[in-house]
Amino acid sequence: MKARYISAYGGIAGFLLGTVITLVYNLPFADAAYRLLTLSICGAWMGAIIAWLDHLLPKNEERDSVETEN
Repeated sequence: MKARYISAYGGIAGFLLGTVITLVYNLPFADAAYRLLTLSICGAWMGAIIAWLDHLLPKNEERDSVETEN
Protein backbone atom coordinates (compact mmCIF):
# COMPACT_ATOMS: atom_id res chain seq x y z
CA MET A 1 0.00 0.00 0.00
CA LYS A 2 1.11 3.53 -0.64
CA ALA A 3 1.90 5.83 2.25
CA ARG A 4 -0.79 8.34 1.30
CA TYR A 5 -3.49 5.66 1.51
CA ILE A 6 -2.30 4.45 4.88
CA SER A 7 -2.16 8.05 6.12
CA ALA A 8 -5.68 8.66 4.87
CA TYR A 9 -6.93 5.52 6.62
CA GLY A 10 -5.19 6.59 9.83
CA GLY A 11 -6.76 10.04 9.60
CA ILE A 12 -10.20 8.55 9.04
CA ALA A 13 -9.73 6.16 11.96
CA GLY A 14 -8.69 9.06 14.20
CA PHE A 15 -11.68 11.10 13.07
CA LEU A 16 -14.06 8.22 13.80
CA LEU A 17 -12.51 7.64 17.21
CA GLY A 18 -12.85 11.34 17.99
CA THR A 19 -16.48 11.25 16.87
CA VAL A 20 -17.23 8.36 19.20
CA ILE A 21 -15.52 10.10 22.12
CA THR A 22 -17.41 13.35 21.55
CA LEU A 23 -20.74 11.55 21.26
CA VAL A 24 -20.20 9.41 24.35
CA TYR A 25 -19.09 12.33 26.54
CA ASN A 26 -21.48 14.89 24.94
CA LEU A 27 -18.73 17.50 24.58
CA PRO A 28 -19.29 21.10 23.46
CA PHE A 29 -18.59 21.98 19.83
CA ALA A 30 -15.22 23.70 20.37
CA ASP A 31 -13.84 20.81 22.40
CA ALA A 32 -15.24 18.28 19.93
CA ALA A 33 -13.66 20.08 16.95
CA TYR A 34 -10.31 20.23 18.75
CA ARG A 35 -10.40 16.50 19.54
CA LEU A 36 -11.44 15.57 16.01
CA LEU A 37 -8.67 17.66 14.48
CA THR A 38 -6.03 16.37 16.88
CA LEU A 39 -6.97 12.71 16.53
CA SER A 40 -7.22 12.96 12.74
CA ILE A 41 -3.77 14.51 12.42
CA CYS A 42 -2.24 12.03 14.86
CA GLY A 43 -3.88 9.10 13.09
CA ALA A 44 -2.56 10.26 9.71
CA TRP A 45 0.90 10.78 11.19
CA MET A 46 0.94 7.30 12.72
CA GLY A 47 -0.20 5.83 9.40
CA ALA A 48 2.67 7.57 7.64
CA ILE A 49 5.17 6.25 10.18
CA ILE A 50 3.83 2.69 9.84
CA ALA A 51 4.09 2.93 6.04
CA TRP A 52 7.64 4.29 6.33
CA LEU A 53 8.68 1.46 8.66
CA ASP A 54 7.09 -1.08 6.32
CA HIS A 55 9.29 0.20 3.51
CA LEU A 56 12.42 0.21 5.69
CA LEU A 57 12.13 -3.28 7.14
CA PRO A 58 13.09 -6.20 4.88
CA LYS A 59 10.37 -8.48 3.59
CA ASN A 60 10.42 -12.23 4.30
CA GLU A 61 11.74 -13.04 0.82
CA GLU A 62 14.60 -10.56 1.18
CA ARG A 63 15.45 -11.85 4.65
CA ASP A 64 15.50 -15.48 3.47
CA SER A 65 17.75 -14.68 0.51
CA VAL A 66 20.25 -12.89 2.75
CA GLU A 67 20.36 -15.82 5.18
CA THR A 68 20.96 -18.40 2.43
CA GLU A 69 23.83 -16.39 0.91
CA ASN A 70 25.93 -16.66 4.08
